[in-house]
Amino acid sequence: MKKLSAILFAALLVVGLGSCERESSDVQPQPTSLTLAPTEVTLKVGATQQLTATVEPTDQTYTVTFTSDNEQVATVNAKGLVTAVAEGTANITAKVGDLTAKSVVTVSKDDNGGTVTETNELPLLMFDATADNNSVTNQEVLDYEAKIGRTAQAFKIWDQGPFAGGFVNKDLTIMGVVYGLSFPSLGEWVIPAFSKESLANCPKTMAMLAKYGFTRFEEGKDKDNKPFKTSVCDNDPSISVELADDPNDEIGSTLMLLFSKPMPKQDIQTFHDILPNAKDFPSYTTVLTKDIAKIKEFETTLGLREYNAEKSKEDLKNLIFLTKETSIPQSNFLLAYYVCTPEKGTPFINNVVNCIKNEQDFEDSKLKDWFTTNGYGNNFEASAAKGYALGFDATGKIMAQIFISENGAAALLQIGEKPANMSATQMRSLAMKQHQKMQTLSKTQHRKLHQARRR
Repeated sequence: MKKLSAILFAALLVVGLGSCERESSDVQPQPTSLTLAPTEVTLKVGATQQLTATVEPTDQTYTVTFTSDNEQVATVNAKGLVTAVAEGTANITAKVGDLTAKSVVTVSKDDNGGTVTETNELPLLMFDATADNNSVTNQEVLDYEAKIGRTAQAFKIWDQGPFAGGFVNKDLTIMGVVYGLSFPSLGEWVIPAFSKESLANCPKTMAMLAKYGFTRFEEGKDKDNKPFKTSVCDNDPSISVELADDPNDEIGSTLMLLFSKPMPKQDIQTFHDILPNAKDFPSYTTVLTKDIAKIKEFETTLGLREYNAEKSKEDLKNLIFLTKETSIPQSNFLLAYYVCTPEKGTPFINNVVNCIKNEQDFEDSKLKDWFTTNGYGNNFEASAAKGYALGFDATGKIMAQIFISENGAAALLQIGEKPANMSATQMRSLAMKQHQKMQTLSKTQHRKLHQARRR
């Protein structure tokens, strides 16, 4: 029961936070321009500098590679972080496609005996680092942490753990970091770091983040009205960071920095194959009444799901029903979310499905049978390549469409009226954006609700 509850809640968060906008399947255009900043860098031995590569067109994501022509003087990692090794000069080259850009690094002797005052204390952004029962197993991370001055020490995060991938030095600004964590239900790797500064006053932390390419921050407040800041790395848009005050009493820190990166796409966990004869769809005609009592009556009569008052928004008449544990073998759903009051447009229903592991399942004949059983088998179409399946009711006006969330963590089914001037893709995007604004949680809060997994 505990495991199922965790999965149901993870599904709830996916519905609330997922985005269903899909990128075009067109071939990616070739890069037209590459710049590297700064073009000249002067460092002392042991210091670091984040280089930022900008590729045009900026609406595309490209992989930039970095090399040093003199690693005895300065090294550079895959993310463009330069480390000064010895006195001298080195050329750092960024390359994407046939384009290259260069930064000249001049390293001078450290007259202060090699202190860490100019060293970036942030963790090495090696998201695929692994840990055994004692510590991190990646030598690159061990060498990096030894240079920073943190020693291996397991400690807890959010009352979970202790995690063996931890490193601590209470004398530093960045007092602790943890490697080797992932949240499979959210589809991402994370690296938490812990600063003695606070969100309201963190100049040293922000300076370090700027060296890593986190230069533009957005501010927000979570559902408890607590502030946080987020930023996407200039050099690698797949990497983001969130800052929020989240004290860790074990190591004495105040500010948490949560770095995250999407995991490679994996099959979704399912509970069973598609049940073609399961009559379990929520009622769209009932959601149109905007009558809370009638919606609850329908779900009670159906007998598969139970009302979740904590996460529902009764003032907006947006209601969540979670599938009962005993009903999982008889239903293709994990939850149903009746949205009577969308931000704009007509009411709709978002659902999380428990029987779709990947896009290939959209072309399973049992899926069409299931839609037909529930009255949505008209004009049915399915495409694994395009990543969706959809069908209409007898009127041809109400559409049910199924697709996989952008982060690949869940299969979602949406029921709603299709406007004449809006595509199915636009409907998916609109519904998820509306739902996202209803579920205002910070990333840090979301991860508190999940069990982190050590690799």
